[in-house]
Amino acid sequence: MPTYLIDDSNALIGPVELPVVPGLGEQVPGNAISFADFLSEPDKGFTWAIIDGEPRQVVDHRGPMYRIEDGSEKDWTSLSAPPESLTSKKWPGKYYVWREVDWVLDEEAQRQALAANALITRDQRLQEATTRIAPLQYAEDLGVATEAEQTSLLEWKRYSVKLNRIEQSADYPLQIEWPSLPSDALAQ
Repeated sequence: MPTYLIDDSNALIGPVELPVVPGLGEQVPGNAISFADFLSEPDKGFTWAIIDGEPRQVVDHRGPMYRIEDGSEKDWTSLSAPPESLTSKKWPGKYYVWREVDWVLDEEAQRQALAANALITRDQRLQEATTRIAPLQYAEDLGVATEAEQTSLLEWKRYSVKLNRIEQSADYPLQIEWPSLPSDALAQ
């Protein structure tokens, strides 16, 4: 007689071979059940379970599920249908939200986050440019700037203006063409 184990969700595991202990015979655990015949392979997406004391094929939703409010993963271990707050569709990632039956890219949230990150990067680069411009501007103001310093000052100022205009590009913030650093910055 084939024997199956019953797991915590009432799903059947097996058939299994039970240990035979010399002098005691076959050891049957409390979560085991035997049938006259082997159970057939369950249909795809189903499993055998004990329902009202009888083996029946039931839909098997067990496995990774995703919370529709934030996409976080939850391991579903019950044979019952998961609540509406869970889906088996994997969360595609950042900026995706659940809309009725599927994950949808929240383009506005993505745009806002990308814009915020772009402005942080822009401000960091402007700060670096300001630090580079200041001593060059002092030399220019005092009338002691060399030709190389005057050229560098002009390049850094142009760079700063281009940085300040990144929001005006057509695909901002999805695609940003950052201006190249002035040539004296690349030489260092």
